[in-house]
Amino acid sequence: MHLAKLLIPLAVVLAGEVSVVLAHGDGGNSTSASSQCRTMSKLSRLIDTANNATRLDDKSDGNATRAAEIQARASAAVDTLTELQSNDTLVAACAQRAAVEDMEDDCKLASKLEKEIEKASSGDSNSTDSKRITRRAHNQPLTPGLFPVLAVRRKHSGNETIDLAAAQETLSALSSNETLQQFCAARATAEDCSKMAKLTKIVDMASNDTLLEEKFGDDSDKLARLQAKATEAESELGELTGNSTLVGICDAQAETENAGTETDDAEEVTTTDGGESAATALSRPIGLAGSVMGMLGVGAFMVFL
Repeated sequence: MHLAKLLIPLAVVLAGEVSVVLAHGDGGNSTSASSQCRTMSKLSRLIDTANNATRLDDKSDGNATRAAEIQARASAAVDTLTELQSNDTLVAACAQRAAVEDMEDDCKLASKLEKEIEKASSGDSNSTDSKRITRRAHNQPLTPGLFPVLAVRRKHSGNETIDLAAAQETLSALSSNETLQQFCAARATAEDCSKMAKLTKIVDMASNDTLLEEKFGDDSDKLARLQAKATEAESELGELTGNSTLVGICDAQAETENAGTETDDAEEVTTTDGGESAATALSRPIGLAGSVMGMLGVGAFMVFL
């Protein structure tokens, strides 16, 4: 599967449905919301382990004392988990975040499968990436036509070795998911937009004599290193900005984010702990996912929930 980065027009059209909140990404006091999601997930896994004899034995390495400690911690965690799960807004937000993370994992897996299938088909088992994956698969040997795959989802075991046909079947399944394809393409474009912004800052800094004087003074070595870095950045930036479609998408996304920021600054909202409202914090997807969801729109995203 070749995830075409510029199959974005549909995603841009869908972006009209997106709310300002989803377009911003992770900000404000959303760390608290993220922390609660992580806590809920961690406690759920702990309780599930304590209630599953096989998992408990594996986690405790067959040590009865260790198993008892795990069960005791799980028992103490029940009330906290119940309280968290009683918050419908939190539960919905955590499910949304988990869905985004699963899609991001699938995008990464699809890309990895493409590369590993190509290596396996050519008999190349000596790449750094292949060796790293092999180590994570309990040092199973990587032979032509066979290679270890981390997981189709994070929740699955990653220590099995599957054959080339199985890997191609997995990749085909991912490729046939139209919504996932749109998400991965939008994600790749969002990464390009972020890269363009960083490169632009480097190039602008190198051409700002006043800023250079303030930052480096008479340190010619640092100035030379920055100029060399700026030259490389300018070359990379030229390749990216040569794509007018990409530039248009990045500009539109930047305008959306700026408009949302201005709206947030102007509005008075009910907050918790002096920050943004709890509902707003819980509604934000994490990191780059915020920009991606802004491109795809809520309608496309909800297919995964």
